[in-house]
Amino acid sequence: MTPPPTEADRWKEITMFQPVKNSVEFPRLEAEILDFWREHKVYDQTLDNRADAPSFVFYEGPPTANGMPHPGHCLTRAIKDLFPRYRTMRGYRCERKAGWDTHGLPVEVEVCKELGIHSKEEIEAYGVEPFIKKCQASVWRYMQEWERLTERLGFWIHLDQAYVTYHQSFVESVWWSLKNLFDRGLLYQGHKIVWWWAQGGTAAFERRGRSRLSPGRRPECLRQVPTRRSARHESRGVDDHSVDLAQQSIRGGASRVDLRDGL
Repeated sequence: MTPPPTEADRWKEITMFQPVKNSVEFPRLEAEILDFWREHKVYDQTLDNRADAPSFVFYEGPPTANGMPHPGHCLTRAIKDLFPRYRTMRGYRCERKAGWDTHGLPVEVEVCKELGIHSKEEIEAYGVEPFIKKCQASVWRYMQEWERLTERLGFWIHLDQAYVTYHQSFVESVWWSLKNLFDRGLLYQGHKIVWWWAQGGTAAFERRGRSRLSPGRRPECLRQVPTRRSARHESRGVDDHSVDLAQQSIRGGASRVDLRDGL
């Protein structure tokens, strides 16, 4: 007859910390932990166990899934996972909202490469609506790779409940937010020097311009423009011949320079 389990036996069954062998296979250990989290729905339990706790909601700055994930994405997703875990350990009910960035210059550039077109006129000749549908299909090209990376890193988030930036509900929520800011007097009109993508006829975000538009050498052009004399200049002893150096960056040739009059 088998003796009943002792308290020590029961504790050995439920303890999270098992003896570690002298020869450790870290990939196997990580896979076992991931299986444990998935089987016991550990992330869901952190929400259920804190139903009445203070809420901390994490909205992910969404990646674009039309490109393969790389080591840089591993770093950013690890950092994204760090703060919600800390808040969870502090007793918060930490919901995490995943997202997918499904529009913008990176998507359009990749589709243009695929179609072999390079200008706004060629896009219009191809057809704006077919081009949009092509972009929407492109953003999901590497979805499975992103899902595997996310799980492999141990990033707790429900990708099946992610928001998508081309969905009507998201677009309308952005306009709703802008209207509320406008009604509260928190929007203003200003001026800013921006990158200009001549082929697409649009402004470009600097980091995306660096990575997507023109790899290689990046010479710079400096334009001298006279400035108006002001009380601030007088207080600093600046004379009428003072100039501002408005720095503009050339990426891939003069056709992409945006040296605007009146800077």
